[in-house]
Amino acid sequence: MSVRYSKYLPVSVFLFDLLLLNLALYNSHLITFNTYRPQNASAIFIMLVNIAWVIVSLISKNFLVKRPLILKDNINRFLLTFIYHLLFVFGIIYFFKIFDISRLEVMISYTLFFIFIIIYRSLLFFFLDYYRKKGFNHRQILIIGDENIAERMVKSFNQHPEYGYDLVDFISEDHINNMPEETLFIKILNKRPDEIFICYKQMNGELLKRLIGFGDENFIKIKVVSDLILSNNYAQLVHYDSVPVLYITTHPEISFKIRFLKRSFDIIFASMAFLFGLPVFILIYIITIITSKGPAFYKQERIGRNQKPFY
Repeated sequence: MSVRYSKYLPVSVFLFDLLLLNLALYNSHLITFNTYRPQNASAIFIMLVNIAWVIVSLISKNFLVKRPLILKDNINRFLLTFIYHLLFVFGIIYFFKIFDISRLEVMISYTLFFIFIIIYRSLLFFFLDYYRKKGFNHRQILIIGDENIAERMVKSFNQHPEYGYDLVDFISEDHINNMPEETLFIKILNKRPDEIFICYKQMNGELLKRLIGFGDENFIKIKVVSDLILSNNYAQLVHYDSVPVLYITTHPEISFKIRFLKRSFDIIFASMAFLFGLPVFILIYIITIITSKGPAFYKQERIGRNQKPFY
């Protein structure tokens, strides 16, 4: 099979994330202490952040860029890794009582890193989208099974060239039924596909199992497509032992873990911003009291949920 740059993309993304992390750390140190050379607690903090990022990133695999390209999903995986990393670093700092680290340096470091990553991932996805639309880095795919489902798949791929798929052949259910299994496997190997999409309404379970094993042996990805059509709904695969079930909703399902971590991050970040901004807030409050009549905090009655008034 042809060698594609995407083979090296995860490593490149991982290393570039690490580079941006250190760029944020050292620039934060420059802003805080007016020098690029970290000493004492700052040096420990930079080393700890790097080690923690390598560990958490390798576990979460947030550097993987999957097809189809969906920037929002990639950013969400990064945010989850980012929050885990924060908790890991703060846990180590608290456990070993490393309290002489500059809080300003910590806040600037993570803020810069977050901004750098958002910009970098956005540019990366824009480049990959453009690159694939121009016909580069495409994967060869083979579709087998139901003709109507296959036509929908081909139409979708034609409408979205950024997916990066080229159809090498289609094998219908009739051909599969009239073809010895060994001949089918030889034909697949001759086409040299990177991925096989199995479109089915009803398919022999044993044949499907052997196709999956055949794909594993020959490094071919096997993907199964049902005849279900979703418009603006979202589907999530749920496993009940050996029975796969599609859970369908009108909006993306966010797990409790992600909601909890995002909420924790919101509270921690808001608390830090309030703590560092408190002197400014107090100053503004005093100026407002001196220069204006009435209370410093404005309040007005509004109508809220279930027509209940609130301030």
